[in-house]
Amino acid sequence: MALLAPDDEVLVLRNTVGPSGVTWVESIDPESLAERRRSPDLPLGPFWPGGFAILADGAVVIVQGRWAHRLTPDLRIERSRELPVDAPHNSFVVLGDGSIATKDLQRPAGRPSTLSVLDPVTLEDRTAPLTLPEPSVARLSADGDDLVVVGVSALHRLRWDGAGAEVRPAAPPAAYLRHRDQSFGWDPVVDAGAIWWMDNGDHTFERGLTMLGNGVAAGPVRLWRAPVGGTGGDSEASSVEVSGLAGGAVTNPPLVDASRGIAIAYDSANGVLAAFDASDLTPRWTQRINTAQHLVLFADTGEVLVNDHDPATGDAVALVGVDDGRVRVRVAVESPAQSVVFGAPGRRRDFYYVSLSTIARVVFDDGDNY
Repeated sequence: MALLAPDDEVLVLRNTVGPSGVTWVESIDPESLAERRRSPDLPLGPFWPGGFAILADGAVVIVQGRWAHRLTPDLRIERSRELPVDAPHNSFVVLGDGSIATKDLQRPAGRPSTLSVLDPVTLEDRTAPLTLPEPSVARLSADGDDLVVVGVSALHRLRWDGAGAEVRPAAPPAAYLRHRDQSFGWDPVVDAGAIWWMDNGDHTFERGLTMLGNGVAAGPVRLWRAPVGGTGGDSEASSVEVSGLAGGAVTNPPLVDASRGIAIAYDSANGVLAAFDASDLTPRWTQRINTAQHLVLFADTGEVLVNDHDPATGDAVALVGVDDGRVRVRVAVESPAQSVVFGAPGRRRDFYYVSLSTIARVVFDDGDNY
């Protein structure tokens, strides 16, 4: 994961993999990408790509593996703590009062996931860890103090009460696992008055470090939509097939451009990017693009940044028009691994690309000629 920090500093979260793996944060030069300084090695535990954030006080908070860490702005360790479940924790969200909410990743056959709400300074529990109704693979999302959890079969909405130090349900669950050819959902997005996510999250990316052809469920990927303030019940979650192709799979969230009323989804196993009307899921356009990473919206120019993987030559990044799906420019980044992780927009019409093999900076010219 990459982050653009104050004063144009670029931070990258990195790790080794294995039983004795560690994680660390590097500050890299914004242009050459050379390392400037780095944190000490930090305990990791069971690995899954985690996440980090820069808080309002300048501190850097990391949740990855079984550990949470708080670093000073110059990357010295302030606090570290082991989380209660011996399983990987896939990142976190910052709630409206500044609390850190995280949970462990559990696959469908695993135990129910556990939600932890931490103090952002001490990293101690602000309330007793909460056992969720079912396992959850997807990362958390939040809007203020409202939490969204995509479980392996249903959408769960929770509310954090900081004054009372408790988490309580905000609505009954809404089941979305309704088809025999379907697998669990991935990360939700809260925007345009709705919660958005995609299903068919089961895949075998490790076979060649690409999502192409590595879907597990037999059916197509679906984009799901449910109202933010729902009252529960299966009927409130509606969906549309992204490509209609068999063996679809994703490992990341959709993207919503609320100002243009468009939701963009994809099928990474079949190499399809598609846009839908945010109000009624009517199809807008479809494009053949092999994307799998977290998408980035450049709202001012009406462009979405995607990656486009070629098994023979590696990854590229592309700018696609939100309104029409036209590929405006495509730039190779020389990454043999297809990115499935978090890049970061810069401040000068640029983008910091990250995959499991490569870090790159891509700069786009202004205007229509690129």
